[in-house]
Amino acid sequence: MSPMLIHATVAAALLMLAGPVPSEEPVASDGKKVVLFVCEHGAAKSVMAAAHFNQRAKERKLPYRAVAKGTSPQEQLSESAVKGLAAEGLAALPSRPEQVTAADVAGAARVVTFGCDISKVAPGSRPESWADVPGPSEDYAASRQAIDRHLDALLAELDRPKK
Repeated sequence: MSPMLIHATVAAALLMLAGPVPSEEPVASDGKKVVLFVCEHGAAKSVMAAAHFNQRAKERKLPYRAVAKGTSPQEQLSESAVKGLAAEGLAALPSRPEQVTAADVAGAARVVTFGCDISKVAPGSRPESWADVPGPSEDYAASRQAIDRHLDALLAELDRPKK
């Protein structure tokens, strides 16, 4: 075998062993980048934010999808969040609150928390905090307005062409 062919074979083998080159942002199995919303109970604020994010990202044809999780998940979703979303024609997902994991954080292109601490799950992570969002059980409209204000900024940022 010629030295050139040996070099090419070794280089190809090393590339195969190394696996795929990681992209700038993690991508889910559906090809979309994940935006992870985390609130304490995974039952209201994160669910509302994910539902509205997904609707608006779809309208803008952005390659993102949102997921809602909690640091201490409740047994069921917040009734006020479910009713409010239903009145707007949106589904509250997941159907039951889910625990946030280190893999969720690592697999997300963006992580947004609602005044909860994810440092035990993902030490060293630096999530964006939307701690100023009131609970929907107190005032659904105020909660929705605060989430929309934050989503406007986030979606504008995600919609900007990368340099």
